[in-house]
Amino acid sequence: MAQLRLNRDRIECSSMIDSETARDQQHGKRITMLKSLVCQSRRASVAAILVGFSCHGSSLAYAQAVTAPPAPAVKVDTPRLTINIPKPMSDLDIDRYSKMLILSDPQIAFLKRNYSEYLGDCEALLKGAMPILDELSIRGGRGLTAAPLPIETFEIATSLRMKEQEVFDKLASFDKHLFEQLESVLADSQLPLLVRVRMHRERATLWRIGIAIPSASVDLFDLVEKAQPDAESLRTLDPILRDYEETVTPLFVSLNKTTMQNTVKLNELAVRRMRLDIGDDPQKAQLIAELGETEKDLNAKAVKLQMRILTMNEQFAARIFESAPSAIGRKVRQAYREMTYRDIVFPDYEDPEDLYQMLFGRAELTVADREAFKGIWDAYRSSYEAVCKKMVNRYNQWREEYAATSTNTGIKEYKATMRALRAERWTLSKRAIEQLKGVAPAPFMAANERKMDDFIATVDQAERNGEADSYPPW
Repeated sequence: MAQLRLNRDRIECSSMIDSETARDQQHGKRITMLKSLVCQSRRASVAAILVGFSCHGSSLAYAQAVTAPPAPAVKVDTPRLTINIPKPMSDLDIDRYSKMLILSDPQIAFLKRNYSEYLGDCEALLKGAMPILDELSIRGGRGLTAAPLPIETFEIATSLRMKEQEVFDKLASFDKHLFEQLESVLADSQLPLLVRVRMHRERATLWRIGIAIPSASVDLFDLVEKAQPDAESLRTLDPILRDYEETVTPLFVSLNKTTMQNTVKLNELAVRRMRLDIGDDPQKAQLIAELGETEKDLNAKAVKLQMRILTMNEQFAARIFESAPSAIGRKVRQAYREMTYRDIVFPDYEDPEDLYQMLFGRAELTVADREAFKGIWDAYRSSYEAVCKKMVNRYNQWREEYAATSTNTGIKEYKATMRALRAERWTLSKRAIEQLKGVAPAPFMAANERKMDDFIATVDQAERNGEADSYPPW
């Protein structure tokens, strides 16, 4: 099988309203217009409330969603419901997929001819849909400053989400048609690559909203690409990435479908509950309890899928870290940890890794000194990683519980455990530096003791600050 080539540049919404240089002038004009259509509402949606899937300590199905800052020329007067629809494939996507598929010049020409038709279909769809979505976004936003949120806001949000699903499905059908046209001119050796391209596109169009478990929104393929591996590294990682895509893409697609459906259903449940709250039905308590059980059932299906993606991401991330050259592995590990456990477990601002690497390379150390240093460091790092693993597991357990119940029951116990583990990690780091000081020769200490003491003082200050902070955040 030919190797899949990574060359994937994402186009973010904030830049989509700017004109891009396009090889084909007609395509360039269409792409610019389509980008403006997709983003005209998102630009004005700042600190908006997404009436959607994830509940925050309430039986009402709503969550805050902060979008990118608006362009300077856009004045935001009122909050709006966010609009979530995928972007049509761009010229950059077509170029990317042409490289992934190793298309010949005639095949590229064929794809671009059909791509022009694809753009026309997308243009017509978005021209009809965006005014409706925009109007619902504005109407729904009018109630966001009220407390409690009015029933009408949930009803409008339901209509908005249903319209989004309609657009999502139609755009997916356009993607499918374009790929089917392309398949007709591919050689047998290119067909397995088309499977991967189609999976790539499916993952690129996911909502990625309402995800309570952060790892379930992380695509390791993206992280590897952003690490910019060279050709040799990519040859090593490509079989792992192929297995990863085949494993997680169906899970991502299933989670996306479930989330979209649950968003509508949970909003409908919220409306029914609110009507019961203000009514005088003699069976109110029983009916509200039944709605709560229905909500739990809906959440449980999504949580199960998120946990499966988490498990796969953890397993494949470990394989990538171990198989990639050290520089690439470090980049991917850092990106994955920060996207998944940012400000919870990683980054650890009191991690002495950089200090140790600097100390270990000092000329004042003999071979025997370095062996002693390495022994202390390896033992420390084993303990350190074990504590980090406990923190990761406890955090994921809490997120699973929270996503399944939509309540913060058990948060005190969770916070207490995480704070104790953070303190243990600080203690381990200080002890390691103290132990290094204990075996270092006098010439080394004369040049480096201040740096080591400064680190210990930094951790001491972090411990004092930690006594009154609110760690961990949700």
